[in-house]
Amino acid sequence: MPNPIPPDWMLTDMECVVPPTARGRVSRIDAWQIMDYETASFSGTLAMASPNAKVPPLRIPLPLTGRYDLCIGMHINMCDGIRLKLDADRCFDRLRYDHGATAECQGFQEVRWRTVELNGRETLTIAMDIDMRISIGYIAARRAGAPRATPVSRYLVHVTDDGDLMLHGEPGDVADATWQVDHAARQQVDILSLGIDMYGMAKYTTGLDSHRIDTASILADQHPSPELPKYYGRLSRFQRDGICVPRHYFEAAHRLGMQTLGYHRMAHIGAPCPYQAAHSRFYDEHPEWRCIDIDGRPVNRLSYAYPEVRQAFYDLLAEVVQLGANGVNNVYVRGLPAVLYEEPVRQRFLEKHGRDPGKLPENHPDAQAVRAEFVTEYMRGQRAVLYKAAGGKPVTIMATVPANGAICAFYGLDLATWAREGLVDILCPYEFGMLDAGPEPLNMDDHCTAVQGTAVKLLPFLNTFRDRNPIKVLDKALALTRWPIHGFSMWDGILRSAGFDKALTALHSAEGIRDMIAELRTEQPVHHDLIMLDGVHSDKYNFGWNF
Repeated sequence: MPNPIPPDWMLTDMECVVPPTARGRVSRIDAWQIMDYETASFSGTLAMASPNAKVPPLRIPLPLTGRYDLCIGMHINMCDGIRLKLDADRCFDRLRYDHGATAECQGFQEVRWRTVELNGRETLTIAMDIDMRISIGYIAARRAGAPRATPVSRYLVHVTDDGDLMLHGEPGDVADATWQVDHAARQQVDILSLGIDMYGMAKYTTGLDSHRIDTASILADQHPSPELPKYYGRLSRFQRDGICVPRHYFEAAHRLGMQTLGYHRMAHIGAPCPYQAAHSRFYDEHPEWRCIDIDGRPVNRLSYAYPEVRQAFYDLLAEVVQLGANGVNNVYVRGLPAVLYEEPVRQRFLEKHGRDPGKLPENHPDAQAVRAEFVTEYMRGQRAVLYKAAGGKPVTIMATVPANGAICAFYGLDLATWAREGLVDILCPYEFGMLDAGPEPLNMDDHCTAVQGTAVKLLPFLNTFRDRNPIKVLDKALALTRWPIHGFSMWDGILRSAGFDKALTALHSAEGIRDMIAELRTEQPVHHDLIMLDGVHSDKYNFGWNF
């Protein structure tokens, strides 16, 4: 339902910001389609374009002075996403509406973009996002309060960015390809983890022949999804033009005062049918180094029990540090298991205990301890390799780990040894379960015990990819302040549902978290149902009714 408080400023006539030569009343590939509309509160014209349209950006003067929240009236079910920026911005930002909050509305959702200080001369530019429909009904501005004071004692905020090329903008535009950096800076993020690999291969323009994705052969193959050729097509153009997105990403983040890490999933794997166009060549070429389950059957992972496998990861991570990352994030909640019952594992167990580990339960302490020896060897080697790659400068090593000590032990993650030996600087516990990889509540007592008496920082994750409610995430953050943590982590914190951007800015203090919970509880998504659209009823007997 509409917000009872009208905005302080509103532009509902989108036709007036489209050049006459670039607009029309029927669908054309070279023009914005203009349609009249009417809601219960206001009327106007919307501007719409299809994914394949070639239309100029909309330029909207903002005749306002002061601090405002800028909001966009996005047409539900007709607007997949938009790019937008102010003239002073380095790059376009992205905006989506909250699908989960649409409440069957056939109309507009008012989506808050950001709070800005305006001087009466700024212009807002709105452009199509890549391969997406766009339909904008209005622009609104609401007066914003004074910025929050910076807390004296400050929690750190860490956000992951999957590195998905479908979110990384135009291949020919370096600024657009690194737009998430600026978005994270506005969210007051301290540490950014950028995803760097897929199936163990570099998903960027790499100098490592062994880790380069062969986009030509992939694009010549069949695909189970129309999105995959788009993804690899973008990577192919980055490779062709010699554009290394992580290098520019890290540089942009450092200019904005953020620390950067290369985040990698802990596996070289073979893609199953029908995804076999994309795969790890290293995995395909070395079946002898695969993980072996307790029953003697191979698993779709390469094992850290083999020095050659560990070296393959070191090579990739060293390159990422040389590209400018401050360190790496070992994401031990993606790609497990790292070690199972391979021949080196069985041999070492036999030497230590005089029997076959396959005769014991998988979670037997002796079996888990031997698996942990190999993973710890990997962590020791990683510290040495990255120190050298950074030219002797300090390198941050983060590990994203499962929810409790029992799960960590099962997968060979000896957190206490890592902390005691200085093999890790930051631990980020994540709600990751056992064999089903499902959610599992965090046991912070286990993690606090593991790092007790060391300099290791704890930044527990507040969410999984499933979480959509920012208030629940903030409630979880407030509960976590009972433990001696140093901050919080957010999984894919960019382009989430309404409220997440604001929620992230409040995470630096318990007081800020409490205030933001109260603020978000008073806010409801603003919807305006369409009564008329293009001269006909939209609220009754609309186009999709009984069709």
